[in-house]
Amino acid sequence: MNNRFLAKFGAWLQEEIKFPEVVLRCIPGPSSTSEGRPSKDFKDASVVIKRRKTEQLRKEKSTAELAFATSMKLRESGDPAGAQLLEEMTTTTPSRSKRILTRWRSPHNEQSSYSLEEAVALLISANLTKTQYNTLRSGANQH
Repeated sequence: MNNRFLAKFGAWLQEEIKFPEVVLRCIPGPSSTSEGRPSKDFKDASVVIKRRKTEQLRKEKSTAELAFATSMKLRESGDPAGAQLLEEMTTTTPSRSKRILTRWRSPHNEQSSYSLEEAVALLISANLTKTQYNTLRSGANQH
């Protein structure tokens, strides 16, 4: 019986089967099994794992495509400001992203001064003398 099967299907068994790329992508790889260590969410993963998981995507797609897709995803998730910032950094001049980063890293200690009315209101509500107010003001300006 074995010889009869080989005689009938022997040539077919010797041929190399080539599947289209689409079919190969649908076949689950070894990482999709439930064996082994469970995988973490992407946001909780280390930088090394994030690099490994996005390696193929980064090879196949251009920076412009990735930036646009990220921008659209940010808008979808309800962060239009983040999407706008990403677009500003990636679609304008190359120095724009450096300037945005420099500004973001700079100290955000922009002090606003009291108006004349606000200063008088502070003096009255805190029962401060003019000297006490000036001492507080000069101390605040030094920091």
